[in-house]
Amino acid sequence: MSRKPGARRTLILVALAVTLGAVYWAENLEGEAPVEDGVVPALPAREPTGARMQPMAPSSVDAKGSLDLARLHRAPAAEPGGELFGEPPASIAPPPALPARGRQAAVQPEPPPPPPEPPPLPFRYLGQLLEGERRMVFLVAGERNLVVGAGDVIDNVYRVDEIGEDALRLTYLPMNVQQTLPTGAAQ
Repeated sequence: MSRKPGARRTLILVALAVTLGAVYWAENLEGEAPVEDGVVPALPAREPTGARMQPMAPSSVDAKGSLDLARLHRAPAAEPGGELFGEPPASIAPPPALPARGRQAAVQPEPPPPPPEPPPLPFRYLGQLLEGERRMVFLVAGERNLVVGAGDVIDNVYRVDEIGEDALRLTYLPMNVQQTLPTGAAQ
């Protein structure tokens, strides 16, 4: 909703006039005594709506119903300083350990957790092929068929170290741990 600049200016001037009128009216209310010498006029008494209110001491209100603000000021404390929470402890060292009830319980440190183990080999052995001096192995990994030889790296995760008659030795590269995949007895 957009207004014309003239209408907006008129609206601001009307709001300013209403505000100034309210301030003038509030200053000239009848029955209000002006503030003199630090004494503020008391508010008219109202009925309490919740908890019972304590009556005000008669010496703090004068005959006109004004409060004496000078009585609200406190004198400074007689003894500044001192310990807020009592005396400080003699030592900040921890208290001695309490003896165990019954038998003496020796506190043994927990053994370190076992070293992490590599995951099981994801390969299934299918067979071998000997071409001259080079031996090749056929493996299945999920849906993939692989043909690998000694020294080959599979997916930058496993390295084929040795191809034997009855086992295939692989190294799990992230942990540098050797694993063995059985290939069956030699025929």
